[in-house]
Amino acid sequence: MTVSASYHFDEFVSKLLADTVVAAKNIKDARIKSMTLCRIALHYARFEQQNQALDILFQALNTAKDIKQSGNQVKAMGELAGICLFEPALQNQVDEILTQALQVAQNIGSSQERDLALAEIAFRYASAEESARAMQVLDLVGESSTKNYAKSCFDRSLIDYYIDLGKHDRAIELISESETICSDDKLAMLTSISVDSADLEQFELVDRALTQAMQILFNLNDCREKVLYLAEIAEGYSLIGYRDRAIQILMQALDAIKNIQEENTEDRAYMLAKIADGFALAGQPDYALQIAETIENTEPALYWKVDALDKIAGAYVEAGQIERANAALFEAFELANSMPNPNQQKAYSLIQMAEKSVKSSRIDRVAELLSQAFEITQSLKHSKEKYETQLSIVFWYKEAVLYDRALEIAIHIEDRSSRNKALNLLASSYIDAGKLEDAVQLLETIDDPVYRCEPYSKIAAKHTKSGQIKQGLEMFAKAVAIAKSIKNRRERQLGLIQVITSYMNNCECSYIVEIVEIVKTIKNASLETYLLTRIVYFYNQSGQETKVIYLYPQIVPKIERMKDSPAKTSFMAGIYSGYAKAGQYNQALDFVRKIKHPETKVQALLDIVDIYAAVNSH
Repeated sequence: MTVSASYHFDEFVSKLLADTVVAAKNIKDARIKSMTLCRIALHYARFEQQNQALDILFQALNTAKDIKQSGNQVKAMGELAGICLFEPALQNQVDEILTQALQVAQNIGSSQERDLALAEIAFRYASAEESARAMQVLDLVGESSTKNYAKSCFDRSLIDYYIDLGKHDRAIELISESETICSDDKLAMLTSISVDSADLEQFELVDRALTQAMQILFNLNDCREKVLYLAEIAEGYSLIGYRDRAIQILMQALDAIKNIQEENTEDRAYMLAKIADGFALAGQPDYALQIAETIENTEPALYWKVDALDKIAGAYVEAGQIERANAALFEAFELANSMPNPNQQKAYSLIQMAEKSVKSSRIDRVAELLSQAFEITQSLKHSKEKYETQLSIVFWYKEAVLYDRALEIAIHIEDRSSRNKALNLLASSYIDAGKLEDAVQLLETIDDPVYRCEPYSKIAAKHTKSGQIKQGLEMFAKAVAIAKSIKNRRERQLGLIQVITSYMNNCECSYIVEIVEIVKTIKNASLETYLLTRIVYFYNQSGQETKVIYLYPQIVPKIERMKDSPAKTSFMAGIYSGYAKAGQYNQALDFVRKIKHPETKVQALLDIVDIYAAVNSH
């Protein structure tokens, strides 16, 4: 659990925390009021004011007891216990809170509601590393099907809790030990953990999760599900480089298919395709091809066969076996002729091959493949699918750094919107590569301001960042002007937001006055407020709060006139946090005192306390 820093408790902090208690007492919803008071108690504890912390925690507990429905009462008390775990000085109160929750739970009339309340309490004990106590509480659950349901709720809550904490090893243990979670759900949890762990390069955890999944599969009776899970587990092993293990598992999947009695052609084709994909991913395209050849050449099995052949062709490309890749692709083409939209499928197959060629650094193959794909798309009827395919072709030319060919394709796309998207994509690539003049020339060929404004903002940021301030501000003004010219109101607003956000994201700019003056040309009060507040946010986040303080008097009245909403709350947080981070606490508090919503006011006061404490900690 979190360990507190040592904070100095002075008159300023004392006054602010007292104000939070007053504000919290105006919250009408008992559960929210209870949670809020508990968070205030947490703050008192962090300032080593144990008596006040316990007094406020006692008030929070009494407030939770005011909740009318007993099940919700227990849940709220459980949440209080959970909050206390984050502060060492309050952890010894967890048992007292849960003991009182247990008294409430045991008096609940409905057996199902009572058992779920007991599961909640058990979960909270387990979260506090009190496993024995958790089991004692679970033993109180009635002898019925409800017992399993309550235990299942407990197990799932605890597994989710450990996953959220990043303790995947504990989650895997709990999944394997659970007697109430069904095999399907266990397998889904374990494969999900393996994916998360692979992303974090925690390969030992991936192996543990997949090994546990394999053990569960032994008891699975549904052969179809077994085959598909085996293929998924094999994929997980291939992705972390355990190819030999993946191949062993895929062989088991092939054996399992033999036990499937019913003749469902599509189902069988799907399973065989998944296994073939697995062998291709594991670096065995020859064996994958043998399996794919066993899939029938009739609809609907045909779709899965073509898809498998595409992936096998890609695996051959990665292995440098270009002739075999071409042969697999040719076979996929021949089969595609029997499909309802053969040319669309052929273009898709070629693009997949090009993608593999780019990723394998075989750039010489990319132009040939994509050129064929584009020729095929030219024969297609006007459709969304046609233009999305052509956009993909431009994208992979770009990824291969074949910009001239990408541009040639982009300008020949017939659909206006798709053409502009393609040109926008290329312009962004030019900007990223530092080819700003080429990007500007390209942007001038786009005839829709929606696709021009943000790239100009990125160019402006590049100029500013390199010290070309005048050029940067001129380009930024141009980006704003282009966005303002968008006719559709909603698209215009989004364009302006993109321009500001992109510029601030790409450039740590010191020219706040000039930027603000450009924004003020928008002549839209609510949008101007939003954009100025975004600017304030960026400066606050980068530790440059003092540079935007002068804007606050202009923004605050507009924010105060807004209706209550998450956006308004976010805007207000930016203002009072900015004042506080700049050391102007009186101004921050003057603003907070105007906040009417009690929960928002409490949060604001606690935020200011945290900012003050961080500056004055020792």
